Amino acid sequence: MIDTIIQYDRRCFITNDRADEVHHLINFKDIVEECISDLSFPIYCNIGEYSENQLQIISNLILKKHYEYNCGIPLRRDIHETFHKLYGYKNNTKIQFIDFLNQIKNDKLEIPYWAEKDESYKKLIDEKINLILSQKATSSVAFLNCKRGD
Repeated sequence: MIDTIIQYDRRCFITNDRADEVHHLINFKDIVEECISDLSFPIYCNIGEYSENQLQIISNLILKKHYEYNCGIPLRRDIHETFHKLYGYKNNTKIQFIDFLNQIKNDKLEIPYWAEKDESYKKLIDEKINLILSQKATSSVAFLNCKRGD
């Protein structure tokens, strides 16, 4: 979401380079499913089965929850792709992202073209991990992060 990138001044959460994409610490699909459930709407296989009014209501609630959860992290495209190559594209969690950050910090994962990397990046990554961990978690967020055992 473009406003998440703007919130971070168009900077990658990890490298401070220009951000291209937003990584969701809570799967966007999970937020959508939670919203549809909260609204007691039926779950259709085809989005065209929802009325325009239902789509607008769902869209508004998705945005509201997205901001409540503060779950968007701007990343460079290559970093975002690296994350998903390691962890897949489904059922991702904050814990996986923190593990990803720790792998970078411990030099187990190389980030190419990191223009301003020096030894201070390890402290910065610790600060970013603490920022993620300090984000307000609602019971819904905790549920989303542990609801699947796979």
